[in-house]
Amino acid sequence: MMQKNLKLKEIFSYKDRNNLNVIDLFSGCGGLSLGFDMAGYNIKAMIDFDKDSLLTAAKNDLAEHYLNLNLFEEDWIKGLTNKVKLNEVDIIVAGPPCQGFSLTGPRNLDDKRNN
Repeated sequence: MMQKNLKLKEIFSYKDRNNLNVIDLFSGCGGLSLGFDMAGYNIKAMIDFDKDSLLTAAKNDLAEHYLNLNLFEEDWIKGLTNKVKLNEVDIIVAGPPCQGFSLTGPRNLDDKRNN
């Protein structure tokens, strides 16, 4: 049972660095990256096509690189490999776009992003 009056910093603390590197695809403003950062991982790159989301992430100093790339384009990997050596990446996380199936959005099941 959780004790009363605990502050979030007392519940969700930062862990020691573990030297594992992460890239975050469809990163948005960085919810997954923040969690991995707090768990001790190094965020090598956050990748999203939304510039404002990446600007937010950059203000929070979450990653080494913020890459404005469209992951639905075939050559997006070139933009990543210009900044990050893939043999240095240990984990890939992704928060796929949910606009096509989210119950809070238009829920267009034919949205190409669902694939």
